[in-house]
Amino acid sequence: MVPFVLIAARMSNPRILGILASSSGRCGCSIAVLAAACGGNGAPTSSHLTADAGIADGQARDHAAAPLADAAGDVADSMGQPADGAAAAEAGSPGAPDGAAGSVQPGADGGPRGSVLRFADWAPDAASAGYDLCIAAPGDLSWMGPLLGTGVPFPRVSQYVQVPAGIYDVRVIAAGGSCMTPIASSVGLPMITSTTRMTFALVGAVTPRGDDSPAKIAAFADDFAAASSRAAVRFINASGAAAAVDFGTGSLAAGNFQPLATDVLFGEASSEAPDGGAPDTNGYLLIAPRSAVTVSARVIDGTMDLATGTNATWAAGSVDTIALVNGGSNDAMPQLVSCRDDAPAVEGFSVCALLGR
Repeated sequence: MVPFVLIAARMSNPRILGILASSSGRCGCSIAVLAAACGGNGAPTSSHLTADAGIADGQARDHAAAPLADAAGDVADSMGQPADGAAAAEAGSPGAPDGAAGSVQPGADGGPRGSVLRFADWAPDAASAGYDLCIAAPGDLSWMGPLLGTGVPFPRVSQYVQVPAGIYDVRVIAAGGSCMTPIASSVGLPMITSTTRMTFALVGAVTPRGDDSPAKIAAFADDFAAASSRAAVRFINASGAAAAVDFGTGSLAAGNFQPLATDVLFGEASSEAPDGGAPDTNGYLLIAPRSAVTVSARVIDGTMDLATGTNATWAAGSVDTIALVNGGSNDAMPQLVSCRDDAPAVEGFSVCALLGR
């Protein structure tokens, strides 16, 4: 198995790293002037990273047929392949420059060894071949990449790749393309340290129609470990179907919906729990392990399910992200994708799957 205008109101949310560049012009600023222009108190307060709205046309397709793990299968079943994952991690990214970036290998404590990042293609009308990433020091025309060496199709998530610590601009390019021909303007990142572990997600419509939210890059700092008796579970609203959603177990249709995360804005991760509690700084909730449960998302305080998924499993000690994808004018129904963030990569991709409806 395997986050509109409202975003501007959440600039103090620390769960997403980056820069807000809203269409209203509110606080569109570089990382160098973020504190003065956005926070005004000497410390960055923006928690968003967005690309300019001008995106090249992409090739629309039926994302329901994306080659993920069996949608109806239990995510735990697709994770019992440590040998393949280890081989993928050691193989390196074929498109990464030697000594600059490559597939991540875990440290002795199971956490990341050095700075690592991955890419999630959650744009509902993404080109069928998918996208890749490039990075460069601010103002430097010598781009590093393509980092992944292969296209990431909707709604898959790449493996983590290793990059040197530093401050970078990042851009998304077409699979097999050049770093000099991005599909969107490059955007600045906060400092990447020797222990950074981050997911960059392309969300929103590449070719927006009607009320679609334009494509942008959202950046999320990732956990890599959880308490041995608990599961770390994060929810990301990557669907243009609703400006804000609630996520939980059960469903409204079955009359047993129990919210885990509430009021999650488009392009954001969990930040509020229904009991007044809060996820950790990266948006993960520590919850009791669950096996083969139904999960769903609804419009905030809504009376109908936006999407439901079956066979969600969160094991003790696991780190999991569930994202709401699809929706909007592409006519595809919203779906839930579950990713095991701490599992070894398999054939160049993170272990993710569409949850069965």
